[in-house]
Amino acid sequence: MMWPYNTHLFLPSDSFHDLTNYLNGEFPFFVKNLDYVYFPFAYIFFNFISLFNNQFVVFLYLLFATLLFFYLNSKYLILRNNSTLQNFQNLSIFTLLSYPYLFNIDRANIELLIFSVVGFAIYYFYSEQYNKSLLLFLIAGLFKPFYFIFFILFMERKRYKEIFIAICFWLIITFLSFIILSQGIVSPLYQVNIFIENLKLNFQHYVVDCSGIAYNSSLYSSLLILGKYFYKNNFDVDFLLKIYKLFIGIMGPLLIFLAYFIKSKWQKMFLIVSVFCFIPFYGEDYRLIYYFLPFYLFVNNKDMVKKMDLIYTILFALLFIPKNYWFLKFNLPYSFYSIQIILNDLIISFILISIIYFFVKDNLKNIFKPMKIFVKSAKNDRMY
Repeated sequence: MMWPYNTHLFLPSDSFHDLTNYLNGEFPFFVKNLDYVYFPFAYIFFNFISLFNNQFVVFLYLLFATLLFFYLNSKYLILRNNSTLQNFQNLSIFTLLSYPYLFNIDRANIELLIFSVVGFAIYYFYSEQYNKSLLLFLIAGLFKPFYFIFFILFMERKRYKEIFIAICFWLIITFLSFIILSQGIVSPLYQVNIFIENLKLNFQHYVVDCSGIAYNSSLYSSLLILGKYFYKNNFDVDFLLKIYKLFIGIMGPLLIFLAYFIKSKWQKMFLIVSVFCFIPFYGEDYRLIYYFLPFYLFVNNKDMVKKMDLIYTILFALLFIPKNYWFLKFNLPYSFYSIQIILNDLIISFILISIIYFFVKDNLKNIFKPMKIFVKSAKNDRMY
């Protein structure tokens, strides 16, 4: 059996390349390159660790990222009623055997480390240690600023000053990073232009040319795969691109809006994570690890147990295991696409729809409750 039928991971020959590709000591914004789409601070970090032997860096990174992930899990998943051995076994299973973790390890993607930083930021936020939380969100945002979507948690608690300070620090550090990377050879403005061009090239390659569809958890991937599978060459990819841009413009703000008002912590987190993992044009499978964030809050939910909780538990479990049961074959950059992509999107879609449904249902009751009281009161007045 050959790849991809003998593994649920990426090409074996490409293992660890998400890290080693950046360990070349290059300055990223001198010439156009579709792979250089991190923000500049990330390349200062990559250039520093590239001073050491690549194999040593990969080993040390994977070890440190795994231990940090294990420690993060211990903050959320230790049960007081269990023995130390039982807790260690459970933590080892959650840490080492989940598909998102294994995919991150196989790619040696920096996302595993950033995820742990974000996980601790959320832990400190709900512990009301806001300064620690903000600092960790700032560190994550220096690599990719879409993590600032979590600032909606601070907005809900009206901590606008902290958000403003964090954004100011982010702008200053990012600007200084551009200056450092310029080496006095090119201007920061030139680098910004190259960076924007890199983003465009990245979108062209991974979305328009469909090279980022495999090993992906975005809804767009499933729609494209199903369209190409059933309609073959008659499927209009350009039309799907236009429609999906409209979909992002509607669903992104809607999920953020609902996340602001919804009370359940885990449901709020699920909506936030879905904005940057499920809704965009592509979100590689290593981002599935962010669904551990709502899972942490779900298992620690102290509210009354609801009927849907068993279903949610099963769906989370399914989301965290590999599901390469069948491959669809058709003409795209890769000739085969796992049914796992569609199954993951169905799981995420079901949870999202159920969250939105129950939120609307509960709030419609609150909207019409005063009206019912008024009608009942009017009827009683007529009786007298």
